[in-house]
Amino acid sequence: MCIRDSRTALAKAFKKSLREIENCLNALRELEEAKSALTEMDGKLILMGWIPEKKKQEFVADLTHGTVTFEEFEGEAPVLLKTPHCFQSFEKLIVNFSYPRYGEINPVIPFSLIFLLLFGIMFGDVGHGVILALIGWSVKKFSSTYPDLGQIFFLSGISSIIFGLLYGSVFGLHDLLPHLLFTPIENIEATILFSLGIGVAVISLSFFLYIVTAIKRREPMLLFVSQGSLLWCIVYWFTIGILIKSLVQNMDVTYELMVISILLIVIFIQMLRKKQKHTQAVIDLVREFMDLITNTVSFIRVGAFALAHGALFMAVFSIAQIISESQGESLLYWLSIIVGNCVIIILEGVVVTIQTLRLEYYEFFKRFFKGGGLPYKPYSLGEKNAH
Repeated sequence: MCIRDSRTALAKAFKKSLREIENCLNALRELEEAKSALTEMDGKLILMGWIPEKKKQEFVADLTHGTVTFEEFEGEAPVLLKTPHCFQSFEKLIVNFSYPRYGEINPVIPFSLIFLLLFGIMFGDVGHGVILALIGWSVKKFSSTYPDLGQIFFLSGISSIIFGLLYGSVFGLHDLLPHLLFTPIENIEATILFSLGIGVAVISLSFFLYIVTAIKRREPMLLFVSQGSLLWCIVYWFTIGILIKSLVQNMDVTYELMVISILLIVIFIQMLRKKQKHTQAVIDLVREFMDLITNTVSFIRVGAFALAHGALFMAVFSIAQIISESQGESLLYWLSIIVGNCVIIILEGVVVTIQTLRLEYYEFFKRFFKGGGLPYKPYSLGEKNAH
């Protein structure tokens, strides 16, 4: 006991001094690590690195020993993502796919908004949204390992609540709230058309982001020679217009077909100049044109899963009714309803998440997001010594 008491007393007496010595040693170690990145030239130590343009003057003012020379660099600079705090949890979903290149639009914000939009459409129910939001809030609040996942769950739950209010759906019941929009399972045609409209909007946004990216990266030729180019955007909207005008309004589309034919010929000539092979140019032209159609049609799955969500509710209520009639116990009826809703939340939650990511990665990203960039990782001396 005496030795233990003496050790405790010494620890208390020299705690502050030992902490200062530890911090000093850590700082010296980091200083030596920083020196290893220096190159020596003409008796001088040179450190090369990147710095955000807005930090240039502040960096020069803070540097008391040494001189700074800023040089223009051609190539891919590292990227510093600036994302609002509420959407930072979605950065991991982007980085796992690919890191954005320098000059590209930060994809996190449009990715997050579209993710929440599509998830809410497919998983729209007030009751399920509340449960998902509570689970997400709990994970974010009490888990130090998965706070980002909790934030995504929480925001997805909020989106489900919003669309549940539009659908008038609370745990599959549609007579508790007014229908502000429509009930998917009762309006199949409207649901499919709505999902196609969402697809057209998402793909159009991808064209717009590609055009902005080409301008930001100062690569004007990309506006005319790539799959996300301005010419393909015009072709896409002419195609949508032709389909609506001919199939819905039963109007003549001769002039529109002439215009789109001219546009496709121009694109073909550009592809031919790039590929130098007629067959390859024709294949690429047909493939990219078909991609426009198939990518839009892929969004039918948004409406399909919204319908599936309603159909599962109907199945749960039907099974609960059969059990109640055969057993004659109301307790089993409500127990079946609870178990059925739990199954729907888990099953539909996983499936809807996968489908949402699939639509964004393959239908949305393919036109404007190339990726392959490097993250900007700032170094701060003494960062590990903060207490």
